[in-house]
Amino acid sequence: MSDSLEASMMKRIGELKAENARLKAEVERLNTGIQPEGSNDAVGRAVNVLLEKEKEIARLKAEVERIVDERCLRGEGMKQKEIRITRLRAQVERLTKAGDAIISQWNKHGLIEAQLRLDWLAAKEGGQP
Repeated sequence: MSDSLEASMMKRIGELKAENARLKAEVERLNTGIQPEGSNDAVGRAVNVLLEKEKEIARLKAEVERIVDERCLRGEGMKQKEIRITRLRAQVERLTKAGDAIISQWNKHGLIEAQLRLDWLAAKEGGQP
């Protein structure tokens, strides 16, 4: 090998070693989060603000979920109440019809006093005898 080729290769090896060292330092700087001077404080504050906001978002999401669950439970309770009200209305209607039939039959056969009939009519209208 000629001396100039060997010198050229040695020079290139030196350049590559320097470039390798520079790249290793850059990787280290990126891995450790080293920022240009003066920016670490601002970055740190920004990161802290972001972390606080993430915690606040998580708290708000949990609160929304709790409220939605609570409303769903209340909604379930309302549905059950509506079902019960419907059932009770049907029962009142059946009992009223049965009472009307009894009063009608007793009246037809002369087995009812006038006051009992008046009391039944008042009870049907929500009054007490």
